[in-house]
Amino acid sequence: MKIYVKSRGVSQDYCWLDAEKGIEIDKPPELPKFKVDIDDFSLILQRQGNQLALFVTGLTSSKRVDYQNRKIRNSILWVADDESCLRGLVIQALGKEGEPLGGQLAAQLDEMISSTATESGFQADFDKMKNLAKQVSRQDIESSKSPNPQGKIGNLSQLKANLHNELRRFSFPEGDGLFLVVVSPTLSQANLEHENIWRGLSNQIDSDDGWITLPLKKKQQSLIGQNSSSEGAGLQYTRPVQSVGPATGQLRTLAKIVFPWLGWVVSLVLAVTLLMVHQENQDLILENSQLQEENETLVEENRKLTNENREDQDLIESGRENGNEFMNNNNPQVSPSISDEPE
Repeated sequence: MKIYVKSRGVSQDYCWLDAEKGIEIDKPPELPKFKVDIDDFSLILQRQGNQLALFVTGLTSSKRVDYQNRKIRNSILWVADDESCLRGLVIQALGKEGEPLGGQLAAQLDEMISSTATESGFQADFDKMKNLAKQVSRQDIESSKSPNPQGKIGNLSQLKANLHNELRRFSFPEGDGLFLVVVSPTLSQANLEHENIWRGLSNQIDSDDGWITLPLKKKQQSLIGQNSSSEGAGLQYTRPVQSVGPATGQLRTLAKIVFPWLGWVVSLVLAVTLLMVHQENQDLILENSQLQEENETLVEENRKLTNENREDQDLIESGRENGNEFMNNNNPQVSPSISDEPE
């Protein structure tokens, strides 16, 4: 049996601990891949080959708190091949009618998990946890009759006692990867219907008429009277067989002929479109190049005209200066006239 505990110390954050080895790990490899809110109570039991993995979350401690005086929540994962042990633990976690989910199990684990000054901040008593699993199996298991393999889901408040009694009397169905029991108050009906579940309970399911039977997604050969020679053979996904009439066969034949040609036509249209776009882009580049050349020619002509204009202005200025000089040189000097006045 393997046991993993997720908890925290007074100041350390939450982490996983291998209870037997007493060392911190990243995440247990056997952890069921089913999304639940670990802050609240949830229970997931999955068959993994020849073993069963039971994951229980949201077990609030009544004694241990962190540095902000918040109650610490424990999560635990049991991995074992003893079905009776894990059946007993599931029954223990569900609690009897009127008892809170996980209340009794949380109280028992509270005596086995303690805060320490180690790197992880807590330690778990592996031997006590192992003995707990064996004790509850002897107390709560009445018989191990063959179960009804049909998957069902329902309202948690209404059907907890029903599931409790069923687990006491019947063993689990076969099927590698099958989620045998999933219990969470907050899981939606759609999430439960999406997975391959034998029994699922949630308060988000409105089922006044009792259990809701799930469509048969998988079936186990041994459950229908056929023995499998492969050890650990799981459930197989099945699809309903549909009859195929002449019209359907003709349609399929036509589809096989038309679809390839349709693909070629679409590819050709895309190729032509890309070619046209490419050609238009090349024309725009050429036109832009011509415009640039014309612009450079206009700039050059403008420069020449500017230079010519400057030369004309220089000539005009030079002619004006020469004209002024000529006028100054040819202007006669007039002597002041002397008038004879009688004395």
